Order: sequence, then C-alpha cells, then structure tokens
Amino acid sequence: MKVLIVFLFIIFISGMATFLSERTQRLTVVATGYSSTARQTDSTPRITASGDEVFDGLVAANFLEFGTKVVIPGIFGAKIFTVKDRMNRRFTNRDPGHIDIWFPDEEMAINFGAQAANIVVFKPLFAL
Repeated sequence: MKVLIVFLFIIFISGMATFLSERTQRLTVVATGYSSTARQTDSTPRITASGDEVFDGLVAANFLEFGTKVVIPGIFGAKIFTVKDRMNRRFTNRDPGHIDIWFPDEEMAINFGAQAANIVVFKPLFAL
C-alpha cells in the first residue's frame, strides 16, 4: 500500500511540474521605470489602462495580457508583478519585449533607468 501511495505521489508531482513548466515562459526584456506624473502618462496618471488605480507591483507591457503575473528575479527577487497597464504604442513591436515598472515617485523611476532583465511570465490558467 505504501509503495502505491508513493508511486501515485510521484506521478502527481511530475504531472504538476510539467503543468507548471508549460504555464511559464522565460524572456529577456528591456525594463524601464515610470511614475504617476502627467508628463510620463496621460491626464489621469494614477489610473491604469485597465481602469485600476496604480499599486506597488504594477507593470505596463504591450505584449502581455492584463492580469499576467511576472517575476523579475535578478532585480526584485521573488516579488510578483501584475500587468495592468500599457505603454505608448511606439513600444509595441520591440524585440526584445519592453516592460515598464511603476514606481511611487519620479526619482525612483529615473534612478531605475533602462536595464536588460530576465523575467518569468506566468501564463493565466484561464481568461477573466
């Protein structure tokens, strides 16, 4: 009986590992910072393109769906970011992709600069 339970557990774990690996994607992108200033956004600088108010962990990306979760381990460790905003149209067809990370003040965004970043994208299990 113990052998059967261990066997089933191993099958379950290996199935979960395959499922998770199919639900993630590793990319190298250009990461920049932005803040809620009218000159960096539009006339409603604290409202995202998805209609939400800005928050810590917000990312703008034109190549990812709203609600997509992203981790930037080399810069922010295990912090999870959520795509809820869009960038200017001129950033749409860039290779590599481009993400814009929201910062609470302009100085922090400027100090972040532009960096090459390895990201992990967690694909949504289903569309909301």
